[in-house]
Amino acid sequence: MMERESLKASGVVISSENGYADVEIVTGCKGHSHSTKIFCSGNCATKSVVRVKDNIGAQCGQMVQICVGGDRLMKATILLYGIPLILIVAGIVLGMSIFSGAGQPELMAFITGMVITGLYYLGLNIYSRKGMLNASIPEIVS
Repeated sequence: MMERESLKASGVVISSENGYADVEIVTGCKGHSHSTKIFCSGNCATKSVVRVKDNIGAQCGQMVQICVGGDRLMKATILLYGIPLILIVAGIVLGMSIFSGAGQPELMAFITGMVITGLYYLGLNIYSRKGMLNASIPEIVS
């Protein structure tokens, strides 16, 4: 049986309520492991805080390990980058065909692509706030 790929990181619980916890990722600044770089903001002076599912009832100040499955990470990447890229290109192609006779069709096509992509992100934000994307939230595993 194959083991599922996952990304793990260690951190300290800074708050916990309603089954969720905010975890400050321990990066070690100069010596982060390759797996925790995804949580690093690139500026070691800023702290990376991640909201996670608290399945173990962690207390504030407790050191925990969080985990996100590779499939969840891939899904989030596609939702945040892949689909918008396709929408921008499709919007530009659609805009070029709609505004081909107008002045500055390239500008209008670009604006069309941006509006379609903006509407997608707005819909994704609303969908996420309703709790329908909770499957993508990392979990505390220990």
